Amino acid sequence: MQRLWRVQWYCTVQMLVQYAHAQRLEWRTVFAMVQGHRLLWWRSVGDFDDGLAPQGRLFLAGHAGLATPSPLELREISPDDVERVVCVFGSGARATILTQSVVAKEELELVVESAVSAKAD
Repeated sequence: MQRLWRVQWYCTVQMLVQYAHAQRLEWRTVFAMVQGHRLLWWRSVGDFDDGLAPQGRLFLAGHAGLATPSPLELREISPDDVERVVCVFGSGARATILTQSVVAKEELELVVESAVSAKAD
């Protein structure tokens, strides 16, 4: 992945999705990656392998970086999982991600910080 797609980080994670019409939050399993100045995610590794377009993307440009979970998000995060949550914002969007481990969380945070600090805007 890193050699072919120049991906700095990738992992299957849980992403907190808000449904505006239902006013509720729900965890969804996605395959996510940071590629350059973009956080991209697909429904599954299979969707990525099949060449489908990403389900979502967040550009790490302009005002972008790491954040803390909002009070609404904190209600959806179990106390056991708080240490594995990463909130990323950029280009007017936000993603709340539950990683598989604390190590994966720390790796994602480092990659996002690196992408933001190296931005050319």
